[in-house]
Amino acid sequence: MKITLKNFKHLARLSQETLCFTATVCIDGEKAGFASNHGHGGCTIVNITDLSLRRMHEDEKWSEIVDALTFKELEAKENIKLMGKVKKQLSVDIIFTKKGDAFKGRHFVFKKGNTSPETAKACRAKIATMPDADLILNDQPIEVAFSFLVKAE
Repeated sequence: MKITLKNFKHLARLSQETLCFTATVCIDGEKAGFASNHGHGGCTIVNITDLSLRRMHEDEKWSEIVDALTFKELEAKENIKLMGKVKKQLSVDIIFTKKGDAFKGRHFVFKKGNTSPETAKACRAKIATMPDADLILNDQPIEVAFSFLVKAE
């Protein structure tokens, strides 16, 4: 049995102590009920309309399951926003790493705001002469650059 959330709406402005959201709870792709939290510090309210389904997870508490799914949903939305920022940064800057910094998440901007083909080529040639230069993130798959730049924040 797979439990998912559909029609997830996060209302950040209304959150005071807890997340404020509404969502449809689906089990195996079928609508099973609703979940919401008003954001005032209370528990998540889950209303499963089918009594037999409600009893299936009585021990685990539906609200805990929905809360875990809510955080996954928010993380996915945040990653989409961050991916857009990384793509934009890579389109305007030449970014590289130095040897030994890969696990620290440090990066360096070589030429900020000017990545015309001629400038980019000149920057790459200059970086290639640096003895401690390692990766030019612009030349890596977006997933590599994303994980590196997000780790740095």
